[in-house]
Amino acid sequence: MKILIDARSMGTKPSGIGMYIYNFAKELVKEPDMEIHLLSDIATSNEMQAMEQAGAILHCYGTPVGKNFGLVKYYLYLQKVIHEIRPEIFWEGNSLVPIKVTNPYGKFMVTVHDLFPLTMPECFGKKYEYYFRYGLTNTLT
Repeated sequence: MKILIDARSMGTKPSGIGMYIYNFAKELVKEPDMEIHLLSDIATSNEMQAMEQAGAILHCYGTPVGKNFGLVKYYLYLQKVIHEIRPEIFWEGNSLVPIKVTNPYGKFMVTVHDLFPLTMPECFGKKYEYYFRYGLTNTLT
């Protein structure tokens, strides 16, 4: 089975979501019938190197991407890689995807890690609540 994982949160200094993806992916790569592909902006973390040594195939955008307009270009690249690899499962580890991404070759899986910006908006800036709601709605659609 061919799986493509958006591992951008694991590319440099993983914490939280990045470590969640790493712990899950390092078990998947052990399975002999799994072909694991990891996609990231860059792959400088020890975790990404460990995954490559374990047999995962890395795909890098080549430019660090922050939380800005560069995300749109990254996700356009991600969509291109989906068409090149044709995964049976595409796993998006981040619930805030700024553009519509599809996997016409199989399943699309997304992890929604928390809903705190919606359930406790007083702990976040007002703009972030709208950004989160837009991103989550776009991803789930």
